Amino acid sequence: MHAPRGRGRRAVVFAVLFWTATLGLASVGQLPAEAAVNTVKGYACGYYTNVGLFGGPQAKLGCAPQLGQPFAPATAATLSPSVELPPTGSATPITVTDPDGATGKYGPAVIFGGVWPPHVGSGPPSGPITVSTQGTTGVNGSVTASTDIRLNTPANADNPGGFGPMPVWGDSLHVECSATETSVSGSTSFTNSFIAKATDSDGEPLPSETEAIPANPPPNYTRSGVITNVGDVFTAVFNEQIINPDGSLTVNAVHMYLFGPVAVGDMVKGQVTCGTNPTTVSPNDTIAPHCGIPVVEPMGPDNPTPRVPRRELQGVFDAGGIQSVTNVHVVNGTVQVGTNPGSEHNYLRFVPGQKGPLALIATRSVESRPMTWSFDVTDMSGNSTHCTGVVQGTTTSATSMETGQSFTVSSVAVPSAGTDYIARISTRPGSCQTGAPLGGAVLSTGSFTMPSTTRVIPTNMTPGERWVCWVSSEDSSDHSTPVKVVIF
Repeated sequence: MHAPRGRGRRAVVFAVLFWTATLGLASVGQLPAEAAVNTVKGYACGYYTNVGLFGGPQAKLGCAPQLGQPFAPATAATLSPSVELPPTGSATPITVTDPDGATGKYGPAVIFGGVWPPHVGSGPPSGPITVSTQGTTGVNGSVTASTDIRLNTPANADNPGGFGPMPVWGDSLHVECSATETSVSGSTSFTNSFIAKATDSDGEPLPSETEAIPANPPPNYTRSGVITNVGDVFTAVFNEQIINPDGSLTVNAVHMYLFGPVAVGDMVKGQVTCGTNPTTVSPNDTIAPHCGIPVVEPMGPDNPTPRVPRRELQGVFDAGGIQSVTNVHVVNGTVQVGTNPGSEHNYLRFVPGQKGPLALIATRSVESRPMTWSFDVTDMSGNSTHCTGVVQGTTTSATSMETGQSFTVSSVAVPSAGTDYIARISTRPGSCQTGAPLGGAVLSTGSFTMPSTTRVIPTNMTPGERWVCWVSSEDSSDHSTPVKVVIF
């Protein structure tokens, strides 16, 4: 089926406010055990949003407790049903259904609701939301939980229900989990659902950047995008699965990390948690933090031209919490960690251990020169990811290089015929800091021999200089594999 498209008037609302992987799923250890289950943990929630706008405080809407703000008041219409299993369990399902659905509204914008028909003037609420959990203690004790959001019945052309609006919308979603003393599991399914990874100048989903969400996505199926006409960046994780410190499992049908710069925070559609005590499930986080797509900030909502000075935003997150941001390297620019490091609101600056979205912003110093930047982000378990900004230049690759070996640069696109490039070497993995010259200048093609004396890497580059950088996979080694050649 074709994805439904919005209308320009809707985009005006979204442009004012919204939109903006792989998340760290801990591995599950299953050890033999025969002891009885003493207590159980079960929870199900329809949706929640925790979003701040324009640098102000965040408003939490959806599952209780709600915490509204003047721009996003908490009301009966925004409240989502949720259920929680008593520690002693319940042999019969604890189930709540909201037949009218819910609406998460921030100012004039509906950021959680239902499918939005093109002929309808404002975003309708979601379809019916049903949450349920059940569990027992003792020998063979277990827990289950589920959340469903579906279309309205009978069909209503003005208020179809389902979940939405864009950039993630669909007819229905179902998320569930189960737990015993020795295992936890979860899954998510979608019906006729879509994600728009970019918009046109009116804020409408670009057909070429709109894709169907798999009916049964694998754990932590991740897509990133941008509301192009605004510059707000997001990452959506489908079937997000998180092993909590107590061994319980949380599954989010879709978790949207909103990096701003306008809307910053989290939105979850469909959430469940299952666990038992005691448990042999061991949280062992081996998944590194996720880097979103770097995005160039536009001049404004109606002008996609890059702003001056050039600014790039890169969003990162980790389910277990971010421990540090280190090894920040930048050429011809400055890098800011957090949307507003001086803000009174924690969500806009970096706080060690934070699980919400973190934005890094690079600003170019000299507009006539390219800007390159990168950094490493490490989570609370010590897993690290290397993130980079928008690539400006031409990249090619070679298989290996060692001292005394000749290497030929070929098929390199240069800005103009006859332009000289200075060849330099970096022995720091993943960086492109300038190094000592590799024997002088070359034209669009040429040969180099890597000298064995190239070890000290200068940190500055002559203004206006263009250069070639070999990035080795080993520090201070005579042999590096692979070698990456970047032309700036």
